[in-house]
Amino acid sequence: MAPKGRTSIKGKVRKTKKYVREQYTYEHRLATINYLARTGDMRATIDRFLKNSSGNERAAARVLIQGWKANRATIETACQNPKTARSFRLRPKGKGIVLSAFSELRLVSWINDIRRDGVPVCSALLRGRALEIATEQGIPSGQFRASKSWIGGFLQRHRLSFRARTHHGQQTPVDAERTAREFAQEVCTEVEEKGIVNVVNADQTGVNFELVPKRTVSDTGAKTVWVRCGKTEKSRLTVMVTGDIFGNKYRLYTVMKTSGSKLPDVEKVNKEQRHGFGRGVWKEVEPLQREFDMQIYANKTAWWNSDISLAYLDSLFGHRTHASRPIMLLLDHFSGHWTDDVVARAKSLNIVLKKIPAGLTWRAQPADVAWIKGFKDAIRRSWVDELRSQLTHHRQATPTATFALVPPNRRKISAWIADAWAGVRGSTIVNGFVRCGYIERPACASVDAEDEAETFDASDVVASLMPSRRLSKSMAEKLEVIEWIEKEGGGVPTRATSYFQNTKGWQDSSAQIRYWWKKRNEIKASSPTQLRLKGGGAKPQLDVIEDVIFDMIIARRSDKQKPRTSGSVGS
Repeated sequence: MAPKGRTSIKGKVRKTKKYVREQYTYEHRLATINYLARTGDMRATIDRFLKNSSGNERAAARVLIQGWKANRATIETACQNPKTARSFRLRPKGKGIVLSAFSELRLVSWINDIRRDGVPVCSALLRGRALEIATEQGIPSGQFRASKSWIGGFLQRHRLSFRARTHHGQQTPVDAERTAREFAQEVCTEVEEKGIVNVVNADQTGVNFELVPKRTVSDTGAKTVWVRCGKTEKSRLTVMVTGDIFGNKYRLYTVMKTSGSKLPDVEKVNKEQRHGFGRGVWKEVEPLQREFDMQIYANKTAWWNSDISLAYLDSLFGHRTHASRPIMLLLDHFSGHWTDDVVARAKSLNIVLKKIPAGLTWRAQPADVAWIKGFKDAIRRSWVDELRSQLTHHRQATPTATFALVPPNRRKISAWIADAWAGVRGSTIVNGFVRCGYIERPACASVDAEDEAETFDASDVVASLMPSRRLSKSMAEKLEVIEWIEKEGGGVPTRATSYFQNTKGWQDSSAQIRYWWKKRNEIKASSPTQLRLKGGGAKPQLDVIEDVIFDMIIARRSDKQKPRTSGSVGS
């Protein structure tokens, strides 16, 4: 039969218990010394009360009985109480004193009261309050210490535990949730009133060149746990990530650290022509921008600022095809986003800037809700892969030499960031907006049953305009849909969607049919076997989406302004 327990790695085997010592109750000790007092025969006493004693064991038994005789008063006192008479040991007076059940309930009530207000309860605070209650209970000072073991037992008895914080701020979670819902309602209302065709969120996050973990495997009990670094563990850069409600990911913006030039004229040229880098470093950075499709800036702090905000707005939103149609940009309270120059530039580009409530980015900013964690986890995985690669190369090249960690350079960290952003799926971008309540259409406005049939959402538009497995329709099939709508007196395309889904099993959404209805003249003039409209090149995907949504918003407004009839047109 295999031995119980774990297999010993170091070859040390646990000693087998020999059971050479036996414990005796206080009533057994009293009976022993009373028998000895009556008979005066130590040998007979040992034979009767301490059996199986021989040789050296009898000598030890004699010493044990003599000790009992010396402590007769203590033994007699213990035997006066039936509970302690059957005990093997007695605690000194005052040792093991604990709070009463009622006092513990008072302590639990105190914890609940202050936790309801969000006050953190650490072990020192809990111990101090427990000592106060002990004094009120009448326990003398020094007899109750609220030790670590008592605190552990107290928490276990009342189903409490020490937990790591997940959020901190001035608002309670309930108030924060209510404020976030009100802000989401405000955003949706403003989108509806101003005819905003897209909602974009941008957020900046820091990325360290070295992602040294806070924990490592080490010997148990070691006082010093040392890890090697590459001398750049405090070097960092700033990354600005941007996405919209359709799952589109925009070009990355990064800000790295540079010392800058001491000559004002040279520094001015560097900012205007080389994004803040010097002439030599720019030769390395400029190819990285093209290779990884990102904009790389530099300053002395590696922080975002208003000058970069201006370049950011001009680059991403300054060349929109439909600049007359407003979009909304959600930003946090960072001061570099809200200078007068930035606000004026956004207004000139027809961008509605919306400030996320302070302290609510964890709940009201899609980037913090859904994007950033996966993005930074991917960067951390790249760092771990790099560390494993360096270790493998070191073992193969110079196994006897001391390992030296080489920190990533600008190109490598840029590649990690670009790969991590490419790995964030469009559905994750959309889910961030959904979680914050910005594209949940029923939450934006109350509609009746008939209006609800006309309500569209972003997922419907994305499904119709993004690449999918649905087969493309020929111009003849699209023309059939257009003729059906005309035959029905210009009926709402939603009705056409239901009709062709039921009769032919088509999976085209109402947004797609609306787009065909809008392009009906071009479709009629095209070849029946043609799949796509001919024109001046492919239209940018985002512009197509904005175009459709804008037309749908106008159609909904016109439908609400005129009397509703059975044959109303909702184009």
